[in-house]
Amino acid sequence: MKCILVLVLLVCVASCITPVKLSLCRTIPDSVPIYEIDMSTTYTEPDPIVRGEPLKFHLEGVMHQNQFVKDFCYKAYINGKIIDDKCYKRNQLVYKDAEYTIDFNFDIPPYIPPGDWRIRLVVRNTNRKELSCLGATFHVEPQLNATLPLMA
Repeated sequence: MKCILVLVLLVCVASCITPVKLSLCRTIPDSVPIYEIDMSTTYTEPDPIVRGEPLKFHLEGVMHQNQFVKDFCYKAYINGKIIDDKCYKRNQLVYKDAEYTIDFNFDIPPYIPPGDWRIRLVVRNTNRKELSCLGATFHVEPQLNATLPLMA
């Protein structure tokens, strides 16, 4: 007796979502930012990201001057086009040589369009001067659904 079994497999091309790569972005090369992010203690989780779950950013660093931190902003891009742009008020006085931590969640939708993603995070003072900048990049491959018949 022959039975036809249909096995539904969710197949992902390559690894689906690459790990998040963090890097400092500086407007003046080789300059030390006013808020210097410590890359050894700065991270994202989960990594790689999970569809439908927030991507948590944890930034740690040191302020090199007394600063009034007005806000923390981000822009999210997919394939070079802005898809999200928000600022969050901080309104905090941070003293020179003080450690400063920022925790931030970026909402990842259940369906993530394929392509190259880039998130640019910026800390600014009351004059809208950029105190520091962090970039995050990852790549999302298209997701394929396949139905494969198996003969028994």
